[in-house]
Amino acid sequence: MRLPTLVLLPGLDGTGLCFAPLVAELDPPPTVVRYPDAPLDFDACVAHVRAGLPRGPFLLVGESFSGPVAIRLAAERPEGCVGLVLVATFARNPVPLPAWLVQMAAPGLFAVSPPPFAVRAFLTGPDATDGLVGLVRSSIAGVSRSVLRQRLTLVSGVDVTDDLARVDVPILYLQALRDRLVRPTSLVEIRRVRPDIAVETLDCAHLVLQCRPVEALERIRAWWSSDETRDPVAQVGGVEVQEEPDR
Repeated sequence: MRLPTLVLLPGLDGTGLCFAPLVAELDPPPTVVRYPDAPLDFDACVAHVRAGLPRGPFLLVGESFSGPVAIRLAAERPEGCVGLVLVATFARNPVPLPAWLVQMAAPGLFAVSPPPFAVRAFLTGPDATDGLVGLVRSSIAGVSRSVLRQRLTLVSGVDVTDDLARVDVPILYLQALRDRLVRPTSLVEIRRVRPDIAVETLDCAHLVLQCRPVEALERIRAWWSSDETRDPVAQVGGVEVQEEPDR
């Protein structure tokens, strides 16, 4: 079964450049969101994504930082949205520290671009290729330090659990087994609100779509084609959408 268009919402860097390994596996190409290099709150991020949504059926894919953005947008029931995929992300602050402490520590973070060992330790895992590590580092280096710190502060105060409860399309969560940034309790909290979500766990570090692009895409396709996820004809934004044949 052919997937609807994927709308890819990026992690903390906001550039979308790290989706390159996944984009290479997709046909037709996805819609890749790129946030401006400016201090936007979550409402502004949602508005930015909303303005660039494609025509026709699509799946919202929220990675890490963008999970709350995708949840909030899906709760609005935008026309064409037929599913929500959450990737190594959260509905509430995933950091086991109070928001005020994160805000105090934020100015000292991202003072320099993370060295390769730090990228492997927290984002890609030790088995990542030099090419992937370089891609991650260049993506982070292309964003203002102040913007990265501001986004981290946003995460410390986020709570979109009420929005999550209002999402009325199928939801898939891709969990990283070796995630050192988003704790398993983040998924526990999401399941507490939405026990109906499907969960797939991949043996990789935080950047699931970058470390395991082929396997992640296979999991998404299997979920989307399952009888439990959808019917042959779906009601999308009040418009009946017919199933597209495989090509």
